[in-house]
Amino acid sequence: MAENNGEPEHWRRLLVVFAVRSACDRAWAYFLPLALSSLRSSCGWRARADGVLSAAAALYLVRTVVEVAAVPAAAACWDGTPRRAVSFLAAEQACLVVSAAVLHALGAAEGRCAPLPLLAACGVATGVEASLSKTLWNAVEKQQTFAESMRGDADGAHVRLAAKNAALSRIDLAVGALTPFGVGALASSLGVTRALVALVCIQLAAAAAAAPWLLRTVARQHESDDKVRFVCSAPMRLDYDCHPLVTACPAAQCQRYRDDRGLQKEPG
Repeated sequence: MAENNGEPEHWRRLLVVFAVRSACDRAWAYFLPLALSSLRSSCGWRARADGVLSAAAALYLVRTVVEVAAVPAAAACWDGTPRRAVSFLAAEQACLVVSAAVLHALGAAEGRCAPLPLLAACGVATGVEASLSKTLWNAVEKQQTFAESMRGDADGAHVRLAAKNAALSRIDLAVGALTPFGVGALASSLGVTRALVALVCIQLAAAAAAAPWLLRTVARQHESDDKVRFVCSAPMRLDYDCHPLVTACPAAQCQRYRDDRGLQKEPG
C-alpha cells in the first residue's frame, strides 16, 4: 500500500540499499583477515623484531590512520550535489579495485613479495575507500531518514526518527551476524583468489544498482536546500529544525543562513 504519494516506497528502497551496502562493507572487512591469513605462508612472513604486529593488524592500523585523516577531508569536499556523489562513488569503487589488486599481488608473489609496502598500499586504498563510503552514504542515508521521519504531524517526528533509526540498526546487526557465514562459504567453495574476485564484482554490481537511487535522492536533497534555509529562518522553529542532536539535519546549511544574516544561535 502506497500512502502519501508513495512515500513508504521511498523508505523501503532506502532499507534495501542500506542492507546491501552494509553487507558489502562487512563482507569486505571480514574477508581481509581471511585473505591475509591464507597468503601468510606463501609470502614467507615471519615474526621479526621490527614487525611484531601481524599482517592483518598492520593493515588495519594503516587503514585506521588513513581514515582518521581522510574522513574530515572527504567531509570538507562533500557539497551535496549529484556530480560530487558520482565522483565519490567512482573513487570509492576505484579504491576497492586497487586494494583487491594489491591483495592479489601479495598472493602471486610467492615469497618474492615485499609485504610491508604492499600492505601499506592496501591499507591506504581501503582507508580511502572507507572514508569516501562513510561520507557519501552517511550524508545521504541520515538526511533521507530524517526527511522520512518528518512526514506526518510535527509532534511525532522525533518518535518516528527514533523508530526509523532503530530499524536501520536492526538491519545492520542482522547483516553483521549473517555476513561471516556467507563470506566463509564463498571462500570455501571458490577459494580465496576467486572469492576475492567474486566479492569485488558483487560490490561493483551493488554500487551500479544503487547509483540511480543515490543520484535521485541526492538531487532531491540538493533541491530542498533552499527550503531548509527558509525553514531555519523561522524563529519559532529554529531549535526544532536545527537541533544539534538531530544528526541528519543539515546544520551546516542552517549555520550558513545565520552567518549570512548575522543571526546568533539561540542557547540550547
